Amino acid sequence: MKAHTSITFVGIIMILSSCSSQYTLDKTSVQQDVIIDGKSTDWAQGLQTISKEEVFIGAKHDSEYLYIIFIPQNKNIARVILMNGFTVWFDPNGGTNKTLGVKFPIEPELNQIPFMIGREDKMNHKSQDDFDKHMATRLLEYEVLGPEKFDRRRFQIGEDKNILIAIGLENQRLIYELKFPLTSSNKNYGIDATKGWIGIGFETGEPKRHEMGRPDGMNMGLQSGAGRGPGPGRTRPEMSEFMKPLKLWTKINLLDPR
Repeated sequence: MKAHTSITFVGIIMILSSCSSQYTLDKTSVQQDVIIDGKSTDWAQGLQTISKEEVFIGAKHDSEYLYIIFIPQNKNIARVILMNGFTVWFDPNGGTNKTLGVKFPIEPELNQIPFMIGREDKMNHKSQDDFDKHMATRLLEYEVLGPEKFDRRRFQIGEDKNILIAIGLENQRLIYELKFPLTSSNKNYGIDATKGWIGIGFETGEPKRHEMGRPDGMNMGLQSGAGRGPGPGRTRPEMSEFMKPLKLWTKINLLDPR
C-alpha cells in the first residue's frame, strides 16, 4: 500500500536509559512514495545507527502520519522480537511514559517461532521463502495498547487503514516498519503530541520461564557443541544472551525548524 506524500525527516534524539549519549538526524524534506512492506527501500536516507544497542532506527513524518523503521543488527534481537513480541510506545509529551503502544508481533506459541532466524549459515532461497510464508500466515494480528491504562484492542492487519505494519527479512536482517497517525482527528487512534515532542519507545517482551529451555528439534543456531544440557535451574550462557530483552527510548521534535 502506498502513501504518496511530502515527507519530512525530523531531528531525532536517541535517549538511552543506560547511557547519556544523544543522537541527532538532520531534517530533510523529500518527495517519495512511502511503502510499508518490511523493506528498507524507502530509507536510503534517515537511518540512525545506535551502536550500543546494535540497531538502526529511522523516523519521518508528513502532516498526518509518523513513519518508523527498526532494523536490528544483532541476530539475537531479531529472535527475541519474534519469540517474545515487540511493542512500539508513544508518549505525546516527549517523555518515556507508555501512553499508547502498538504490539506487533504478538507473542507466538513456542512451536510457531521461525527457526531460521539466527541460522544465517543455513539461509538460502528456500529458507527465505519459508520465512516469508511464515510471516504471511502467522503475523496477521496486532494490538493497540492505550491510551487508557487497561485499553487493549486487537486488529487484523489492514483492518484499520490508518495503521500499517510490516515485518520482513532482507539480506538476513529483520526489517520492521510502522505507519501511525499523528492525530486522532477522524481516526480511531492518534499520538496527539502536546508540545511538538514525541517520545518513542522500543520494547521486546520478557522471556517466559518455559522459554528458557530449547524446544524439541529447534536448534536456533545456539548450541556450540555436543553433550548434556546445563541441568535444572541453570541456563546456557548463549541462551541467556539470546533471551536478553530490549528496552530503548527515543524522542523526536516535530517542530524542529532545521
